[in-house]
Amino acid sequence: MPFLVTYQKETLSAQDWLKKTECEVFLREICALVVAWESGQKRFLLHTSGSTGRPKPIWVERPQIEASIAMSSQKLGLERLESAFLCLSVRMVGGFMFLLRAVALGMRLYIQKPQRNVWEGMPENFQADFAAFSPLQIQATLAAEQWTFFEPFKTVLVGGAPVSTTLQNKMDRLSSAFFHTYGMTETLSHIAFKRLNGAEKQEYFELISHEISIWQQENGCLAIKSPSNFNKGVVLTNDLVELRSSRHFHFLGRMDDVINSGGIKIHPEQLENQFASFLASKLRSKWALSALSSVEYGQELVLVLTEIPDSEIELLAALKALVMPHYAPKRIVYISELPETPSGKIQRKQLMAILEEKI
Repeated sequence: MPFLVTYQKETLSAQDWLKKTECEVFLREICALVVAWESGQKRFLLHTSGSTGRPKPIWVERPQIEASIAMSSQKLGLERLESAFLCLSVRMVGGFMFLLRAVALGMRLYIQKPQRNVWEGMPENFQADFAAFSPLQIQATLAAEQWTFFEPFKTVLVGGAPVSTTLQNKMDRLSSAFFHTYGMTETLSHIAFKRLNGAEKQEYFELISHEISIWQQENGCLAIKSPSNFNKGVVLTNDLVELRSSRHFHFLGRMDDVINSGGIKIHPEQLENQFASFLASKLRSKWALSALSSVEYGQELVLVLTEIPDSEIELLAALKALVMPHYAPKRIVYISELPETPSGKIQRKQLMAILEEKI
């Protein structure tokens, strides 16, 4: 029986969707991938995001994909789920692998454009067991008071960007099981999960299979050996971690994002997480932490805003009270828009370049 795809209340096989002249680009990409998988295609072209170096095209083999599907299916019990909701681009590894899991496990597939407002245009009686979102999509949905949108889902994957403490606290009000994923193109998406809500909430990432092994390189970054790895080799990442056991780790941030201010090494993602709840209550604008060159410190930690706050002095003083002095922003810098990936991740190198040029 051909794999069925439902979009905007219409259900057709992937082949029949491709025959429609008005088929949208994102839908055509999804259906073409379904047809390629069902035809037994052995190799697939993906593009890395830059987690292990410069972005580059890589060919992945069908056995690697099948290994990734098997490991995550066993960990999450995906065989018990009957339907899936896809709203991520299949050009990226997260959407690519989510789709192939649904196809391989014979789930009924509902799809939506890969957009921020994922609930728009979905039928009221929509039901699906399994879904994956970026943190930006979840944040936008909850900000629009669309809490009930998540009710049908049993298992939800969250990836592509950090999850703030503020957003995680909101997830505690939701009954679905939310899992933050850790992985990259070279590992064919996730190799570790962290439960974000409920009684089984986790503080650290946990490997999804005993077939995966991890260790720290000399520079403190994570090394990964997994059956799903590109070329079945070892993946050497640029992600700084703290190992809690042979199967658990705490993600600190990317090595090339570390800010060195007067010899103090600052991980902006971790510090942003500490400030998130407070700043969410004080600011209407988007914000991020970054750095400027400094004669005194080498690099100077700054708070980047897209709108002017009520009082710069009071805001900086309040942040200083939350952390040790070395970890407090020295000043505020304004830009019109933060450089972000489609999933909402701050493009930190680009942001630093914008600030240096501005100042």
